[in-house]
Amino acid sequence: MSLLQQAEVIYVYGIGASFIIAEDAAQKWLRLGKNVYAISDRHLLAAAMATKSENAVFWGISYSGETREVIQLLKRAKEQGIKTISLTRPGNNKLSQLADVSLFTSRAPEAQLRSAATSSRFAQLFVLDIVFSAYASAQHDFTVGQLAKTRKMIEILND
Repeated sequence: MSLLQQAEVIYVYGIGASFIIAEDAAQKWLRLGKNVYAISDRHLLAAAMATKSENAVFWGISYSGETREVIQLLKRAKEQGIKTISLTRPGNNKLSQLADVSLFTSRAPEAQLRSAATSSRFAQLFVLDIVFSAYASAQHDFTVGQLAKTRKMIEILND
C-alpha cells in the first residue's frame, strides 16, 4: 500500500483483457489526484518511464504471469529504479518472481464458450477493487473530498 501512497506517478500495463484492468486502475487513482498512465503502446509507456519522477511505480498485469511484453516492461522499470507490482494468477510465474510486490487473483478457469477472458478479468477486477478500497480507506477524508470534486466536475459536463 505504501508504494502506491508514496508514488508520484503510476504506470499500469497489461495486454488484451488485462489492459481493461489497467485502464480501470488508472481511472480509480486518477480520481484521487495521482498521475497515472495506462498506455496500450508499450513503446510509448517505456518512453514515459524513461523520464520518470523519483517516486514512480510500474504495475504489470498478466493473468498468466508469462506475457512477454509485460515482463519486458517490468524489467525496464526495474532498470530505471522504478518499484514494481504484479497482478497475476497464483503460482510460480516470471512476472510475480520479478516484481517487488506480487498480488494474486483467485484461480479463474475460463468456460469453453465465452467472448473474452471473463473469469480472469473478474478475478483481476476484484483484487484491484480490494487494493483500491484499502488505499482509499487509509485516507478516508482525502478520498471522499477527491471523489466529490471529480463527481462534481463530471456532473457539470452533463449539464
